[in-house]
Amino acid sequence: MKNNKNRRLILTILMVFVVASTGCSKQKVNENQIRVTFTSEEFKNSNFEEVTQKIQSEGFEDVTTEEIQDLIIGFMTKDGAVEEVLINDNHDYKKDDIFDKTSKVVVRYHTFPTSKETTSDDKSEETKHEETKHEETNIETVITEANNADFKAALHTKNPSDPEVTEFITKYKGKTIQFDGYSWDWSNYTTTSPLSGKKKVYDTQYTTNFMVGDIENSETDIRGPLFRAEGVMIPNFSTTLNRQNMKITATVGGFDQSREFFILRDVKIDSRD
Repeated sequence: MKNNKNRRLILTILMVFVVASTGCSKQKVNENQIRVTFTSEEFKNSNFEEVTQKIQSEGFEDVTTEEIQDLIIGFMTKDGAVEEVLINDNHDYKKDDIFDKTSKVVVRYHTFPTSKETTSDDKSEETKHEETKHEETNIETVITEANNADFKAALHTKNPSDPEVTEFITKYKGKTIQFDGYSWDWSNYTTTSPLSGKKKVYDTQYTTNFMVGDIENSETDIRGPLFRAEGVMIPNFSTTLNRQNMKITATVGGFDQSREFFILRDVKIDSRD
């Protein structure tokens, strides 16, 4: 009887020890690592300058910002509002995840052109000339089939992974392009956590593919890249956007080799005849 009591006492002590040790066992970080104290969604719609300072205070050494010039079909958010914070191109991290201090952190935020204010009625002609020159330069930065031979060649390839496409992406990554195309079916943007494997479906963000040309010729005029847009913000989505001709303006994001996708970012669409 005494032996049974001792045995139960020993088992109880062992169970308490196991539970205590399990609860305290967080993965240790070394001097070159950081355990983040924020979640991937915590900063959405916050001011980008405050968010940047917060992340730098965590100890990250490579923190940059990236502007999103506008959103789709005229829906705007507050100037300077954060859209997402990427760590090594990952936006699905969680609190207590561990990253290297040298990880690349990008704070992506919305910003819109500010109206020019005339500080004096007699503004010098030189200043006006510089402003006009700057505006013309900005207009010329939008790459189209008409003003860029490389883009024209990419839009007329037979296969979405032809060299003209991949070379264009490498050369012009981060630049703004504009082309006439049509959308395919839109679906809710979904992400999967690399840690838990859980999926998250977004109510106001959508994913679609864009093809070059007109929807009426989709079976006979098959050419150019297979453009992919993910996480496009559309607060009031309408199914009329499915398989519709449109003018697409976006930033060159990269190339998905496995699926042969030309990745677009910061997508804006306008209707066309």
